[in-house]
Amino acid sequence: MSKDWTHQNEPQVVHPRRLAEPSWNCDEVYDVLRRHNAAYCIHELAGFHTPILLTANFSYIRLHGPGGKYQGCYAEDKLSEWAERIADWSSKLRAIYIYFDNDDSGYAPRNALELKQLVEKSFSTQRHGGYGEKRIRSA
Repeated sequence: MSKDWTHQNEPQVVHPRRLAEPSWNCDEVYDVLRRHNAAYCIHELAGFHTPILLTANFSYIRLHGPGGKYQGCYAEDKLSEWAERIADWSSKLRAIYIYFDNDDSGYAPRNALELKQLVEKSFSTQRHGGYGEKRIRSA
């Protein structure tokens, strides 16, 4: 297997990329991600938010907590914003992966379930086309 992730052509494998080096957050890199259907990893960590950017037919989001690193409970209004984005994106994207890692006090599973409920509510009030039936799973 090639060490260069941009040349892997395995359709069942998704390729999210978290750009830890700030200088990589630029249009040239985003274009490479788009050309290779690799998702830009949207993340929040200790008050830092990456751009909300779609570069593939799926999205990968890491929510590490609204407070300090891996701490805090997301408020319903913030989760509602994510639910609205998911509802909007669902007609365009094949999949949306969201990972909660605000587990300092066990908030990650709680926030994941809350977001799942908000997304289900959004889907029940809106009709979406796109890739077909939407399945919402809890990890």
